Amino acid sequence: MASLIAIGLGVALVVAAIATPYRGSWYARWGG
Repeated sequence: MASLIAIGLGVALVVAAIATPYRGSWYARWGG
């Protein structure tokens, strides 16, 4: 069970990292 929770958290972090640039001025801050 713990492994499934860890995988879920990892997926959530990846999704958040991918979605962040589209939710604000992320490109402007990081020069992308």
